[in-house]
Amino acid sequence: MIHFPPTFDLRADRFWVLVSGKTVDGQYAVVETLAHQGFELPVHVHQSEDELLVVLSGRVCVWIGLEERQLVAGETLRLARGVPHAVRLETTTARLLTIYRPGGFEHYLEAVAQPVLPFQPLPDPQAVGPPDVPLLVMTAQRYGLEYFPELPGSTVSAHGNAQED
Repeated sequence: MIHFPPTFDLRADRFWVLVSGKTVDGQYAVVETLAHQGFELPVHVHQSEDELLVVLSGRVCVWIGLEERQLVAGETLRLARGVPHAVRLETTTARLLTIYRPGGFEHYLEAVAQPVLPFQPLPDPQAVGPPDVPLLVMTAQRYGLEYFPELPGSTVSAHGNAQED
């Protein structure tokens, strides 16, 4: 029997929960994301987990604390809990692998995103409506996540034009 990972769409982005914290005594969770430029989250803080961000393809700018870091495919960055951060794509799409420690944040994605079949066609970014901000914010509080759209990193500067992967 073929096992497909739980798969979710949040606006134009697709998330695959490769390892749920439920299966490893809550120690960690692993989520793969196919992200589209223009659909990134504003500055936010995780109170409950650290993140290890691995760029599998594309190029991203990460605002963490008071600095910006450019990451390309193959590069990794640790994002400590309690530190404001945001990720902005500098290419049209990017594929990211995020390891959350401890696990549990994947349940936030499950709560705010639409479950889909892993082989279902990707959403058309041009046809996606605005985010349900009240749902995102209210649900975030239950998972130790806080958004700060007014902070400078919410508009991480792009260096050059978006490029197709």
